[in-house]
Amino acid sequence: MTITAIDVTTIEPLAHDEAMRRQAQELERTLALLRSLDDAAWTAPTACPAWDIRAMYQHVLGACEAGASIRENVRQLRRARSHRNQNGGPLEAALSAVQVRERAGLSPAGYPAGLSRFRRDLGAYAHACTRPARSLAGNARRPPCCQRTRAVLSRWGTRTRT
Repeated sequence: MTITAIDVTTIEPLAHDEAMRRQAQELERTLALLRSLDDAAWTAPTACPAWDIRAMYQHVLGACEAGASIRENVRQLRRARSHRNQNGGPLEAALSAVQVRERAGLSPAGYPAGLSRFRRDLGAYAHACTRPARSLAGNARRPPCCQRTRAVLSRWGTRTRT
């Protein structure tokens, strides 16, 4: 696999409508890909050490759910804080561990079904579901729910990057 670096500072920011259209397309591609995976593919490794495809999408689905609801966001953060107090490490890693653990019982069909719920209000929080679509925005301002999550994380005792 060849990776080509792109200087993102040279990419013009997308207009909101175009960004939302691309996010919707990326979500549809992601859902189609997830639906096409066989049982063996769900256990394939990812670029994240110790995470297979299943764990990656347990985390992605948890992040989407947290981005969709401040109540769910705070609930996950409370559990992550407890996890961090018991196991140590950064809050972000504890949050990911909580998201993965809480969705461990989902069948492969549960991931596309869970992500499909986010079609209805794509503009508010679908950016959390697909990293490639977010990267298209270049220098654009962080979406409001990312700002809200960072603010909540900082109040919960972790430093966040802006």
